[in-house]
Amino acid sequence: MIKNILIPFIIFLIPIIASAQTPCFNVDYTVGCTPLTVKAKNCAQAKLFIYYNFGVGVRFDSVFTFTKSGVYFVKQLIVKEVFDPNDTLYYNVSDPIKVTVYDAHPPKVNFTPCPNNKLRLEVTDTTSQHYTKYYIDYGDGGRDTIHKIGFVEHIFSDSLAKDIQITGVILPVNCGASTTIHYDGLFISLILPTIESFKITSTSKTDGQIEMKFLAQKFLSYELVVNGKSYDTLSMLSGNQTYVFKKLNTIDSIYNIQIKVIDVCTSTSLNTDVYTVIPISVSLQQNQNVVGPLTYPVANLVAGYELYRNDILFKTFLQKDFPAYTDTDVKCAVQYCYKVKTLLLSGTFMLTDQNCVRTISTAIPPVPKGVNSSILNEQVQLICSKPTTHTIKKFDVYKSENNGIFNPFVTTVSFPFMDILTNPGTTKYCYKISVTDSCDNVSPLSLETCPIQLLSSDVSASSIKLQWSNYVGWEGNLLKEFTLQWIDDKGLVYRTQALNSLTDFEDNKEDTVSSLIRYRIMAEGNNDLFVTYSNLVDRKQAIKLFFPTAFTPNGDGINDVYLPKGRFVSNFKMYVYNRLDQLIFFSDDFLVGWSGNNAISGDYVIDVEASDTLGNTLKKKTIVTLIK
Repeated sequence: MIKNILIPFIIFLIPIIASAQTPCFNVDYTVGCTPLTVKAKNCAQAKLFIYYNFGVGVRFDSVFTFTKSGVYFVKQLIVKEVFDPNDTLYYNVSDPIKVTVYDAHPPKVNFTPCPNNKLRLEVTDTTSQHYTKYYIDYGDGGRDTIHKIGFVEHIFSDSLAKDIQITGVILPVNCGASTTIHYDGLFISLILPTIESFKITSTSKTDGQIEMKFLAQKFLSYELVVNGKSYDTLSMLSGNQTYVFKKLNTIDSIYNIQIKVIDVCTSTSLNTDVYTVIPISVSLQQNQNVVGPLTYPVANLVAGYELYRNDILFKTFLQKDFPAYTDTDVKCAVQYCYKVKTLLLSGTFMLTDQNCVRTISTAIPPVPKGVNSSILNEQVQLICSKPTTHTIKKFDVYKSENNGIFNPFVTTVSFPFMDILTNPGTTKYCYKISVTDSCDNVSPLSLETCPIQLLSSDVSASSIKLQWSNYVGWEGNLLKEFTLQWIDDKGLVYRTQALNSLTDFEDNKEDTVSSLIRYRIMAEGNNDLFVTYSNLVDRKQAIKLFFPTAFTPNGDGINDVYLPKGRFVSNFKMYVYNRLDQLIFFSDDFLVGWSGNNAISGDYVIDVEASDTLGNTLKKKTIVTLIK
């Protein structure tokens, strides 16, 4: 509400104030350096409603600080007599005043120490607004001046640390800024750098790289010379340094590198030895890789060579040259990466690039050894030793059934291998194996292996006839022994018998251990720990029960309880009835019988239901006489 009242009042005063103005203003500074504070002074008779534009917008304040360099035009403004909302509110009532502002940045300089405590100091300012002069205070009472861009030299009386102040000044306003440089002291003479190594770090015909590591001495300048031509100049270094030479042909070019230590004040220099960086070559031959040769041009500087294979030190050569080395400890199609380190007596070494090749070969892999077979869980398990002289790509298994021809069966990359497509009780299986190496060279087929096949005939609950084939496997087919095993229904061996040279066996003895008898042939190798098994053959024995015809429950400890005797009973129920066909006793425990204590002498009916672990059942109804 107050705002709405004041605006008409100000508009009403505008014609009166404006008509009384006589344009007049000035500023206290027209040239200066950042930050430059300029005050505008009004010299007109009226003092009200005067505004200023310092080149950054209209403001009522007459004081402004310029923080950026440039040329600005300061204007004095008054409010117009007639208010027009579509037009500017102000008049320019006098000519603008030009203000020039310079950037007062710290001067940029380089300093280069020279022998005998001399210092060269050079101005390197590249800004658009250069200082007119540079005043130098050396900190030892000495002073100097540089006009515009240039350098000066000063000789100190000692090698102590110094602080030098350089002040840039813009004339005629005499403004500017200062910078102080500090260094830890000068030096008397040139010193060669300590060079640790040269390494080829990138292999290319056009974009290869060589990395150099060296220890730089403070205040020295170094010129890098490659193959007799200046490559780069390094200054103001100190301590351990890493420099990379780029855009090189590191595949088949040799580079001679030298460092010159330069005295920029007198243009004298001190040169290191020439270091030669040589790439390594690797050629492929049958079953071998040839590395080198690599011969350092100045033999008397060499302490020896180290050959690395796959980044592991492989061979050391304590000699002046590195002749071609033939690596025969290789495998077909395996990649091997080689590099050679040249060791100099000075401690510097040159490391070649890493050259990788994949070995080639047409050598046939050896015949697979240790090919054996066994039957486990009615499946044929194959094993085969992996050749150590070749890198194996795959194994091909060939299969024969019932002495037929061998046909390709399956490919595998590891053993043991399970052939689940078998029925060893009716079919005889034999196998051969070939190996293919990583260069696709295929070995001859191995010796065949055939697991033992166990057959049966004349099988009954009381006897069985067994016949078996000979085991084929192991080099030379030598066997330690054959053993017949009896295995219960839980898979545990409970009886064995050596077979010597037998090829058949008849078992007609009653077995008291299990209603299910499983037979298996085990064969053991003569010269190794391999054990092979045949398939299983089963013989089933029926449940057996014997029923006494009388018992005497008189407490004498003899025949006091009526209980059927037998074998292989798994489930059991016994019912006892009197003459009136009344149930007087029941038991579902094969070890718990009828005591007859409450019964009178006479005949009783015994009704028994029983079964074995194979599911065979037996039902028996008989008469027993109780005698008291």
